[in-house]
Amino acid sequence: MTKFNLSTTVLYDALEGDLNINFNEAEQIITCGFPTKEDAEHLGLNEMMCVLITERMIFDSKGNLVEYYKGLFRSDMHSFAMKLNRKNN
Repeated sequence: MTKFNLSTTVLYDALEGDLNINFNEAEQIITCGFPTKEDAEHLGLNEMMCVLITERMIFDSKGNLVEYYKGLFRSDMHSFAMKLNRKNN
């Protein structure tokens, strides 16, 4: 990754196109919880206010974890919308 300028390179394009890492599956979990004191300060809210917590794991076609992401969101400013469909076999 050191050969890429990450301020101008799209990370997923580099991983798939140049490094031949094929994204296959992702799992995302959305929960509610209380922020740490530091997170509350960064988000500009009281530690007793719940935040939305999202964790996402992306796996390649061999089942290897490629990316782990965790984000905290103010529950008074964000919502999540999901569109679900069923694959026909």
